[in-house]
Amino acid sequence: MIVDESYKLIDAKYGDLINNLFVSDVRIGALLSAIRLSDGSCGVASTHFERSCPVEVKQRYFGPFSPGKIVGRKVSELFDQEYESEVVPILKVAALNAISPALVARNSKFKIFEEIDPLELTEIHSYSTVTMVGAFKGYINRIAPVAKRLHVLEMNPDSLRGEHQHHYVPAHKFADVIPCSDIVIITGLTLINKTLESILETVTP
Repeated sequence: MIVDESYKLIDAKYGDLINNLFVSDVRIGALLSAIRLSDGSCGVASTHFERSCPVEVKQRYFGPFSPGKIVGRKVSELFDQEYESEVVPILKVAALNAISPALVARNSKFKIFEEIDPLELTEIHSYSTVTMVGAFKGYINRIAPVAKRLHVLEMNPDSLRGEHQHHYVPAHKFADVIPCSDIVIITGLTLINKTLESILETVTP
């Protein structure tokens, strides 16, 4: 999985900086979750649960990263988890978001753009076919009038209404539209629901 592989690469190069990091605070919200690490860095991730909590106690997760046990755990423990409750992938992405900025800033090969909208770094033309994974209304309003064609992959058809309804494409049909796209915009939620790798396989370089 991309998230775990990313952590392994970071650990191999910057292990001396992150091995002692632990979770100092965590918040799990309805839409977003946040984590604060012992060095003061913070990261957020989308909250995504595919199923409701099991009714029977014996089916529930009571591992080291279950509620009430998360704070004080080392980040390395989080990525060592073999069994993942639905909260673990959320915490992993949030932790990577907390760790990454400081490490990227140390590497002169990368440039961090602050306070800028990603669309400002993207050239969308009248002949462009754009596919969005996730219905971001603000982006749809800006892309639809410019691009030749806009596909919005979503699980919920009600995410698009009115004049934008015709842009809707069922999420499971991603392989039908992404290979024909000039630009693909992907939500970070795909890291948590583990669909990013299959989506990237259909992207034409």
